[in-house]
Amino acid sequence: MSMTPAGDMANALFLRRQTATLKSIVARHSQELTTGKAADPLRKLRGDSALLASIERSRIALEAYDMATTEARLHTAAQQRVLERLRVDAMDVAGQLLNFGTAVPLQMVDTAGRIGKAAFEDAVNALNTQVGGRHIFSGVASDGPALKPPEDILTALRAAVAGATSAEEVAARVTAWFTPGDADEGFMEGAFDGSDTAKGPVSLSPGERIFMTVTAARPELRDLLSGLAMAALVGHADADGNRVLADQPSERAQLLATSAIKLAGAPVGVTALAGELGDTEARIEAATTRNANERTALELALNDLIAVDAYDAATRLEEARVRIESLFALTARLQRMTLTEFLR
Repeated sequence: MSMTPAGDMANALFLRRQTATLKSIVARHSQELTTGKAADPLRKLRGDSALLASIERSRIALEAYDMATTEARLHTAAQQRVLERLRVDAMDVAGQLLNFGTAVPLQMVDTAGRIGKAAFEDAVNALNTQVGGRHIFSGVASDGPALKPPEDILTALRAAVAGATSAEEVAARVTAWFTPGDADEGFMEGAFDGSDTAKGPVSLSPGERIFMTVTAARPELRDLLSGLAMAALVGHADADGNRVLADQPSERAQLLATSAIKLAGAPVGVTALAGELGDTEARIEAATTRNANERTALELALNDLIAVDAYDAATRLEEARVRIESLFALTARLQRMTLTEFLR
């Protein structure tokens, strides 16, 4: 029986194909030896991908929860910083105003009024703080500021206290303007631009959801703002330069004293609000820890599924290396073959 020898081109194609196959095998075993995981998980699992898909779905869900917890942590931490700033500033302004007393020269009343106005503006700006392009005290309407500009609020307040002839009457109207009620048209229309609907629900982990309930419309923050607004009205002038109770310096001084007393008590409510926020922060941290533990468990389960034996991988890599070196030697010999070599 005669045999037909393979031609040079056929040999070259065969060698090229074998070389490519062996290189692929070497690359695969090298990867497995380095990572400790199967390069082809489906091959390792013999095509049974159900458990692998389940683990991957859980990992994707955890990534989404990670984003939610990170955003919630930044949101609540920023709110805590603002609340602490408001609490400290309220106590500081209260102390300054109380130092002026009620029987003071007109110029000192004006100075105290300017202090109150600056503090009110700072508080409004603090409550309009943004984190990541979202206003943190605006509730679900986080695409816009929680409060109108300070000047607009004071203008609306001046209209509300127009005609008042005593510090007591001005203070009562300001308090009513900020106090939540059935109509609640003062603050909600003249100052608040956000939404009093809590932001959420925010899913932190399977079965764990929270609402961001702290907005600039909360009564505790309104109470603090009303105290600052009383002092701010003393330092505020309209376009014509007119001031509240302008012809009654003693009443203006009394309004400052009322503001100071109100501000002295306001930090209690702000502290309670910070405590409520702290409870939310604790839930966020607990969810973060649970997610981290679940991620670790998933990684361990995945490793158990697709892990490879390091010794076996090293043995197969060495076998493939020997085979490819032999193939290279054969290829080199064939390329050097001449008629003289063939006839020997």
